[in-house]
Amino acid sequence: MKYTEKVQEIVARAVEELKACRAHSDELGEKYRREEIGGNAYREQLYQIEQKAIDIRTKWNTELEQIRQAYMATVEEGSLVDGSMLHEDAKLLEMGLTLTEWQYTKLVEKHRGNQLMTQLLRQYGERHPGLYADMPASPEIKKSEFNGYINAAKNVVSVPDTMQAALFETGTYIPSAATEDMPDSRV
Repeated sequence: MKYTEKVQEIVARAVEELKACRAHSDELGEKYRREEIGGNAYREQLYQIEQKAIDIRTKWNTELEQIRQAYMATVEEGSLVDGSMLHEDAKLLEMGLTLTEWQYTKLVEKHRGNQLMTQLLRQYGERHPGLYADMPASPEIKKSEFNGYINAAKNVVSVPDTMQAALFETGTYIPSAATEDMPDSRV
């Protein structure tokens, strides 16, 4: 399961629980308007519903925060480099040769899963303007996008009746750079 899928699952469950609280609150309001319950009973029950909603938000926001921390650790772990990752192609980047866009793109594709080579290729691209390749997102971009995603998820949990909530519900609010899978132990 991807971290983004877990966030969507959490948001969906939180929204469902909060909608149930709202429905209960609306039902309680109807009973009060029809004078089936008195003012004191209404206020007490409404207070209990509001406290339950606060507890729901706290529970799910805490879980979202745990997912954020786990994701950051996963990205950091995935960005570790060591000398065994250094491929002979690195020599091409340091010998003064100016790669064509096609050559550069092919090297990026070849080394997509190698964090060290990707980092070296990204730096080469920065030193040679005009080169473009579909680079994997840097760890900084992944973390930044996921932070924004978690913050948006927390906003939805706080106020579930928004356009942002609808975007979460339909799955259209997923950051493109946050592609990491959760380790089995964190699912």
